Amino acid sequence: MTRWFRDIVLSLLALAFCVGVAFPVPAFGAGRVEEERVEPIGLGTTLLVQLESQAADATLPAVQKAAKRAVQAAKHAAVKERALEWARQEGSETDYCLAVDVGAKRTIVMQRDGDDWKVVKYWICSTGAPDSPTLTGVYQVEGRGYSFGDYEGYTCYYYTQYWGLYLFHSIKYEPGTFDVQDGRLGEEVSEGCVRLSLENAKWIYDNIPWATRVIVYE
Repeated sequence: MTRWFRDIVLSLLALAFCVGVAFPVPAFGAGRVEEERVEPIGLGTTLLVQLESQAADATLPAVQKAAKRAVQAAKHAAVKERALEWARQEGSETDYCLAVDVGAKRTIVMQRDGDDWKVVKYWICSTGAPDSPTLTGVYQVEGRGYSFGDYEGYTCYYYTQYWGLYLFHSIKYEPGTFDVQDGRLGEEVSEGCVRLSLENAKWIYDNIPWATRVIVYE
């Protein structure tokens, strides 16, 4: 093997190692690359083309994932900004304001920040099924309790009432237990209430004062 040819092969192997791309390597002195049956004189060009092609193929999914993440981040930022606009418009008698974006299936907790509001919690939630929709409107926290539903075949924990029978509460568990019966979030599955994870329902139960504004919108 001539020195220049060996240098080309070694350089390409080093480049492949850096980007994590694998390709068949011939034994030095062999007349052909068995997989591609390429004459040695063209090996450098062939390996470079293969390397560029494989690197592009490997990069494409990563680029697609990054683009998808960027789109999702923009959507969530828009949901948060809309909630802040509602809080600025409606205000609250306390230092907190709760918003439920029915379309986005998100519950947003905002806290007073000087003359403005800031988002402090942002959670996925489930809202009412098509035949029992979550009503939109402007309400306020007016009650709370530890659990309900035991005699109806399930238990939901840490409910916070904001209007009539409309509540924030946990997902459904088997009666009197913490064995999940229906853990769906991000869907239209409730009887009209806003379902949250146990942890998030408890956070509202523990931290949100009575008379806190609750804004529900599509």
